[in-house]
Amino acid sequence: MSVPDTSDLNATQVRISITGGIWKAPTGTAVPSDADPFAALNAAFTNLGYISDDGVTESFDDSSDDVIAWQNAVTVRSSTTQSTVSLEFMAIETKGFVLATFHRGSTITNVADGIWKLPVVPVVSDRAIWVLDAIDGTVYERSVIGAGEVVERGEVENLSGGAKGYPMTLRCYPDANGVLMNKYSNDPAWGYS
Repeated sequence: MSVPDTSDLNATQVRISITGGIWKAPTGTAVPSDADPFAALNAAFTNLGYISDDGVTESFDDSSDDVIAWQNAVTVRSSTTQSTVSLEFMAIETKGFVLATFHRGSTITNVADGIWKLPVVPVVSDRAIWVLDAIDGTVYERSVIGAGEVVERGEVENLSGGAKGYPMTLRCYPDANGVLMNKYSNDPAWGYS
């Protein structure tokens, strides 16, 4: 019995998203297109602030239909019928921008000195441009979503032993070029095989 060759394993290529941020800007804002992931964002981008320690989960969901042969009832081919990309996260800063993002279509107003009002209305479409930054020391990865929208909201829990959070699922739609998300990085591991 032969021993598997593990000589090409490289622990320095293992990445951890130690910190980062989620940014949102109105549709029509210039999207970052510079290959430099450290490039400053347009001033129209607003940071959603702290995200829970669960971080941000990128979900890829591909559906396919199988073609079954009549002669022997085996799958002879599959065709992709749907391909989606989503980001799931929980914002834990209670601030106006987060509330307006969570309650799409609702607007916060100042009704008196130090008193705010948020009439929660049925959600409306709110496509925007999104950026996810993930940082591991000096290694930086930036994901740019040219057309995205919060399509699911989770439960907001009012607890005595934890931060109030606003769980959201962001769906990435194809941009004018059919791209769901552009990723940029200065990570040398991207060129590693």
